[in-house]
Amino acid sequence: MQWQGEPFDKAVGKPWIAGRQFATNQLEWQFRPLRKTWSLLLDDAKFRISFREPTFLEERGARGYRASSEVLNLAPSERRSFLSAQQYFHTAAEAKPLQWPKLLQSAERNHSRWGWRLAKLADGDLGQKRMAARAISTLAHNWRSPAGALRHHGVTPSVTYQWFNGLWAWDSWKQAVALARVEPWLAKSNVRAMFDYQFDEQDPVRPQDAGSMPDAVFYNQDAARGGDGGNWNERNGKPPLAAWAVWEIYLQDGDKAFVAELYPRLMALHAWWYRNRDHDGNGLAEYGANLHPLHGEPGSLNRDAIIQAAAWESGMDNAPRFDADNSLKVLENRDAKGRLLGYSLNQESVDLNAFLYADKQYLAQMASLLGREAEAMQLRQQAQRLGQAIRQTFYDPASGFFYDVRFDAEGKRRLLSDNKGTEGWIPLWASVASPEQAEALVKRQLRPESFGTRVPFPTVSHDSPEFAPDRYWRGPVWLDQAFFAIKGLQHYGYRQQASAMSRRLLAATAADSRDLPIRENYHPLSGEGLHCTNFSWSASVLLLLYNEGLLSEAE
Repeated sequence: MQWQGEPFDKAVGKPWIAGRQFATNQLEWQFRPLRKTWSLLLDDAKFRISFREPTFLEERGARGYRASSEVLNLAPSERRSFLSAQQYFHTAAEAKPLQWPKLLQSAERNHSRWGWRLAKLADGDLGQKRMAARAISTLAHNWRSPAGALRHHGVTPSVTYQWFNGLWAWDSWKQAVALARVEPWLAKSNVRAMFDYQFDEQDPVRPQDAGSMPDAVFYNQDAARGGDGGNWNERNGKPPLAAWAVWEIYLQDGDKAFVAELYPRLMALHAWWYRNRDHDGNGLAEYGANLHPLHGEPGSLNRDAIIQAAAWESGMDNAPRFDADNSLKVLENRDAKGRLLGYSLNQESVDLNAFLYADKQYLAQMASLLGREAEAMQLRQQAQRLGQAIRQTFYDPASGFFYDVRFDAEGKRRLLSDNKGTEGWIPLWASVASPEQAEALVKRQLRPESFGTRVPFPTVSHDSPEFAPDRYWRGPVWLDQAFFAIKGLQHYGYRQQASAMSRRLLAATAADSRDLPIRENYHPLSGEGLHCTNFSWSASVLLLLYNEGLLSEAE
């Protein structure tokens, strides 16, 4: 028997193999040091192939190999197994000698773990079970162990897209909610991986952002933190969904100690929004940006860069509601001593404040669990006041939908009713809309010409002048936004519609197929998969729809 091959050597436009070394039954390739700021960082990486059975190894070309087994003589029906191991080592410290007994024990444990994971899938439709298994597999393949600046296990958005090889905050929260159903310890680790870098008042770079955390963290930090990575991002935060993730994990494994560990950190994150992103102190927060060299200095601000960071903070990078027209302003936020804390847009966003309403409710539940009833009562009272403000401020009776509100220097406010996006469904997910408001959304906005497209819940409504079905956050369907809307329908008793929309998502994504990867987003009219493949939060949503029975209810 023979095996042969060679490493792919043009991933970065030039050879990256420094050499190869043969040993008994083993071959290693050494990678050259590589510092591609935005995608790939290698210092002393190696790739190793090992054979358990006696094997003759020889060179094949400049980089390849040929392996030959001993001569085999098999009797009829006789079987023999040949095992090989392929290992990647990111650093020299990881490149320890291979021990076959330990490796085989690990493989057996891994086999058992997968059996345990898949056994959790309920009996039912085979296609739906296949979809759930594919979702779990996608999350597992995007899972990375601690390395470099990443101190905990975490799930990346996608390992098949070169810029998605780090951890983002709101990706982590959504993934944790789904992972809690399968691997609660990994869900906790994904949360901790972000909180490892929560800022405090002693932070050398941004003490003014105490309580917040980076938007994204990577193997290598940025220059301000002593590294040379490019994707590490502290220009902005991300929507407040961490408390939701922690509470959902608790509901799965009942680990009160985990709640106690995260509760004070979640409270600090919650407080940051009102200290650093509520420009006029009216209790309604705005998306904005942190102090950062790219954002300029007072008197010479880079308005476009700040607006870009604010849109990133929402997670909806190029959504029409953040188009930089003349009415969109950048505002400086200062503390009582006049110290500059950061920037807000002159735009109170409905999704942000609905998320903060839900955040207060989850934090109140945690406070009660931990015996902190006075704090729980205070949080519930705050939620009650915020809920009233959301229902009165962001809802438009004329169209039956929720919108962002933009205000001017005199405090006059106007609804951005020309920009109808999925952010208007978040009040239903947060259970802050009134029953009458929810009824109006269901009756008027689930039509095919609005959000009831073939793949439901496009990020911009089909009847909006800004609808662009293949332009990232201007029309494609992101499954997380669809999930929030579907859960909102369920919260208000529209289970039939929630189930129908869930099954339409499944049909469009074809995630029950053996051939198609789970995509970052989908064309709302054709169902075509768009942008990156093997996307973690899309997989998380499909797993949650399956786990919560939303795919099996009668229409």
